[in-house]
Amino acid sequence: MERDITRLSKKKYDVLIIGAGIYGAATAWDAASRGLSVALLDKNDFGSKTSFNSQKIIHGGLRYLQHGDFKRVRESACERTSLMRIAPHLVHPMPCLIPIYGQTMRFIMPLALKTFDLFSYDRNTLKDPQKHIPNSRIVSKAECMQLIPGLMEDGLTGGSIWYDAQAYNTERLVLSFIRSAEKAGADVANYLEVIDFIIDENRIKGIKAKDLLNSEELEIQAEIVVNASGPWINQISSLLPSSANPNIRFVKMLIIIVKRIFIQDYAFGIQFRKKFEDKDNIVNKGYRLLFITPWRKYSLVGAAQQPYNGDIDNPSISEDEILKLIEEVNEAYPQAVLTLKDVSFYYRGLLPIDNINQNGDIKISKHNEIYDYRKSGIEGLISIISVKYTTARNAAQMVTDMVYKELGKPLIKCKTMKTPIYGGDIERFDDFLLNAIEHRPQTLDKEIIRN
Repeated sequence: MERDITRLSKKKYDVLIIGAGIYGAATAWDAASRGLSVALLDKNDFGSKTSFNSQKIIHGGLRYLQHGDFKRVRESACERTSLMRIAPHLVHPMPCLIPIYGQTMRFIMPLALKTFDLFSYDRNTLKDPQKHIPNSRIVSKAECMQLIPGLMEDGLTGGSIWYDAQAYNTERLVLSFIRSAEKAGADVANYLEVIDFIIDENRIKGIKAKDLLNSEELEIQAEIVVNASGPWINQISSLLPSSANPNIRFVKMLIIIVKRIFIQDYAFGIQFRKKFEDKDNIVNKGYRLLFITPWRKYSLVGAAQQPYNGDIDNPSISEDEILKLIEEVNEAYPQAVLTLKDVSFYYRGLLPIDNINQNGDIKISKHNEIYDYRKSGIEGLISIISVKYTTARNAAQMVTDMVYKELGKPLIKCKTMKTPIYGGDIERFDDFLLNAIEHRPQTLDKEIIRN
């Protein structure tokens, strides 16, 4: 990719996007693919913050049934399919399993799984059979215990199996969107920090930026600015009059990477022992799920949550926080017998929250929000308050539609739902992988090709 600072300072763009995580990258690709002139900026490496610090799950939407949020179930199911279609090299089906406890849930879960499958009725329209997703199903108590050895048996009545997907490498997926945007004409640059807005009366005309590689400052002009900076939304908005700052609160998420696979082929959820209340749940289970997902030859385990008001650029994680999560894992699943020595790495990121109740239970925001600053008397600025990696492409589509409306241009239809992104023009993934392995240099191990 070419980093041309001179070109950025000389052009006037239809849209300038701040933040090159998955939401900014997807928006740049959508806007550029429709013919808009686009600039995409980030003050760090592309996709190196929240989008990197992920459990890599592409949600199909099952979890949203418990809130009766059918719109979000359908949105997630569609986006799971879209990502497997446009990025078949990076997104693959992932079977998931959770134990069922009690007769009430044993009755409810079959209905939930059938409803979930109905909302994803068109999930197997992809040509590649490797991307096809079977129907969800209930397994017996005995089979559930066989799949998850050492499971707490008291009250166990069976298990639920459904499919989400896994983004094998979330940062590569971000880069694929960015390279697609660049190929479509977008100008992209990292290590540019936004230090101010260019404002004419009440209209944003662009931004002032600092090149972090040489400390030089420059101005970049644009008709519309999109703030897709994730946890930096408050910091960017603070450059505006105080009435325009959304003042989003965040929670710190911790995921540990463990040097073993707990169970082959399945991601699985185990109830945290600590009580948890979500009043939005139609069926209030009273517990959060600890989720363990196989990844490469490791497992991703999490997520622990904690309110955070510290340094946005570098959220700190203490050894005590890791030890607390290990303790919770061992309490929920004694078979794990985790120690600090088992932890090879950890991810930490920040997510927006709605509130924290009196018990300290954290309610993470459930929906992306697209904030139009015209509500605050400012023209030419849109912010994305992003929640889930899964729905970035769809949010980008909505933002680009808004950009067209503000520009007063005839709307060009979005095509990112079906257009392969960089590296994704693959008809059948298994054939593609086999061919790559067969034609690899003999000095390369097969596992290097697979990764």
